[in-house]
Amino acid sequence: MTRRTDPRSSTMTQRSPVRRRLLALPMLAGVGAAGLVVLAALLVFARGMPVRSEITVFRRPGCVCCLAWVARLREAGFDVAVQDEPHLGAVRLRLGVPKDKASCHTALTREGYVIEGHVPPQDLRRWLQERPPLRGLAVAGMPAGSPGMESPHPEAYDVWALPREGEATVYAHHPATGSVR
Repeated sequence: MTRRTDPRSSTMTQRSPVRRRLLALPMLAGVGAAGLVVLAALLVFARGMPVRSEITVFRRPGCVCCLAWVARLREAGFDVAVQDEPHLGAVRLRLGVPKDKASCHTALTREGYVIEGHVPPQDLRRWLQERPPLRGLAVAGMPAGSPGMESPHPEAYDVWALPREGEATVYAHHPATGSVR
């Protein structure tokens, strides 16, 4: 118990610790409600923010274009880890990448999506915002002009949506008009 002087009188009043805690509850509730309002505002604001994802890239040791693609992802704001993998075919088989959609590297996002090859960061960002119930994305081969394969002579290429079962479909088409960066 604490003693304090009541400013309205010359007598001392007593205030118990329990009473002090009870008096603090409305104030804490107000702070909690304000915190919830701030959290809700942040969530609404974050919906318009670019999606960030942790991505692990599996590549054959020594492959330089894989590192160039990783650099493009990092420039676009993605968090990327690189792991050398001498048995990339086994990784693709385990992750369900069709042989005809294979490239020089395979990635896996934190959300569980497979990203095969030189997929442009803007397509990957759109995919992660849409979150379709599919396996992932792929750019077959190593087309000139794709991210990491910049070239003065770009070629048209498709980004494929990989289903869990069935045939892949075109997710995005990139014409041979210029190197995508």
